[in-house]
Amino acid sequence: MRSAALCLLVSAVALADEKRPNYVHTSVEHGFSVGLPGKPKTDKQNLTTVAGTLTVYTTRFDSGSDLVLSVTNTDYPKEFTGVKPEEVFKGMLKEMQGADGKVVEEKDVTIGADKHPGRQWRIEAGKNVIRVQVYLVGRRVYQVMANGSKEGADGKAAAELFATFELVK
Repeated sequence: MRSAALCLLVSAVALADEKRPNYVHTSVEHGFSVGLPGKPKTDKQNLTTVAGTLTVYTTRFDSGSDLVLSVTNTDYPKEFTGVKPEEVFKGMLKEMQGADGKVVEEKDVTIGADKHPGRQWRIEAGKNVIRVQVYLVGRRVYQVMANGSKEGADGKAAAELFATFELVK
């Protein structure tokens, strides 16, 4: 009886371990945490937009085959505060969709205790699939993305990306 209980305990621990990502990246500076299959690369880039020059921070894990997982965040200028979330999401979707992308899924999502607004899309362009969640938290925009083949974008690593992304203080 004791060995059966021990077996169940070991199995439960193994199952819990299997559900954990291999690497948890936390950025207190950028206010998020996310689980990834391995250690990501981070970079920063200045981007000229109609809203002015924005600094874009990217945390990216490239599987080396059929999937890129990333979290991008940008702080918009104070003047941007009056822009409605729907307008922000509309502009972001247009950029991600490109000329040949087809939106096959769209839904409203929220994040955090304060229920910050967001959108979730699935965009297909040829053999490429983009699954993305975008959140507007004050003036900061987060973009959580799985980009690759259908198998990659619908796989375990992508599911973990979306399931583990959270805001931190």
